[in-house]
Amino acid sequence: MQNHALSILFIGHAYLVTASQKKLLELQKQGCRVGVLVPSNWRDQGLFAGKWLKPQKTAGLSMYTAPVIRSGHVASHLYLPGAISRFIHSFKPDIVQV
Repeated sequence: MQNHALSILFIGHAYLVTASQKKLLELQKQGCRVGVLVPSNWRDQGLFAGKWLKPQKTAGLSMYTAPVIRSGHVASHLYLPGAISRFIHSFKPDIVQV
């Protein structure tokens, strides 16, 4: 059996900003392969008061973007059909955290 690094794909709007990506970098330092899927069209309704947020990518992090329906609605936004499965097939993670 071949040993490989644990591969984790994180999915969520919170990872749009670099401050939220710090834990992902720590996992990379521990030897994990980390990817993140974030909305490409997020209009924040909270801290940034209605501003459109562009994804901020931390160097070395594999970041994917995809449009969502109900942008800005934390509990009820949806990625367009097929987006999540497309990135799972592309990144091939061992673990997916949504």
